[in-house]
Amino acid sequence: MLFGHEDKVAAFSKLITEGSLGHAYLFFGDAEIGKASFARGLAEYFEHNTWEVSQSPLIDALFLASHDGEVLGIDALREVKKFLWQSPFTSPRRLAVIDDAEMLTPEAQSAMLKIVEEPPPHALIIFITHDPEALFPPL
Repeated sequence: MLFGHEDKVAAFSKLITEGSLGHAYLFFGDAEIGKASFARGLAEYFEHNTWEVSQSPLIDALFLASHDGEVLGIDALREVKKFLWQSPFTSPRRLAVIDDAEMLTPEAQSAMLKIVEEPPPHALIIFITHDPEALFPPL
């Protein structure tokens, strides 16, 4: 179990069981509170039916993050789009986690909004940021 996230695990488990999970979520808050760990746990649940984070490879999850403050440009978002439009192999969903979402360039944010507006039926997108105001608002 993800320590400190029991309420979120219960809420997301219920959404999954009821079939009412959305196609996109924004995780925001202070640094080092477990936003990315929770997203990894969700990917583990989809692929391995456990919330325990392991070293097992994840086939139907893509994790995109900024490294050393580099921006995440349109090419990275093209890879996300390509990934999401492929059918899942072992999971009911293809999960794209975009950590440091505030590092998306304006062009990449626009492209991501387009994907969020018209997602593939099996797509789940999680944006992780410290400041939700740094992202374009959905239309």
